[in-house]
Amino acid sequence: MAAQDGCNRTDDACGERLLHEFRAWVTERNSQSPRDRATSPMVDMQPVDADVDVRAWRAAVRGAPGTPLADARVQLDVTVPEAYPARPPVVHCRKPIVYHPNVHPRTGRVRLDFLEAATWNAETTLAVALARVGAALGAPQLDRACHVAATRLWVHDAAAYARVARDAALRHAAHADRLA
Repeated sequence: MAAQDGCNRTDDACGERLLHEFRAWVTERNSQSPRDRATSPMVDMQPVDADVDVRAWRAAVRGAPGTPLADARVQLDVTVPEAYPARPPVVHCRKPIVYHPNVHPRTGRVRLDFLEAATWNAETTLAVALARVGAALGAPQLDRACHVAATRLWVHDAAAYARVARDAALRHAAHADRLA
């Protein structure tokens, strides 16, 4: 069954690029030693159903060390537009949503400068974009903030922000090695 919008498997440039990126990511990940995997930015990703549409992905990123989200696996849904790689993917945090200035509290949409069309670099792979999302979870881009309460707490009481964000991360995190 083909996807209605035209990006199933390798029927178009979008699908071809995504599958190429995914194969390259798997090869690179499999070539890393367990020690290297533990210290490199952790990204786990897979298409929801590559037989139907390679534009829908599930992903997980590990929060950066030394942050409230350290070692938490933040689960993400990623939608890749038909115009990819010319247009950026849309990333949403899966529920329950993490407490973060750049994650919308109701929709879970992740708002970061490098995920906006005006600043997106078409050379960026999906895996690199997701690694950057993981890194940004530890260093909010306040000029792109969309969660008012989290932003206020981050700015005015960093210790309180850290407690609230860590509690939310613990509720959110799936500590399994595989995607849910």
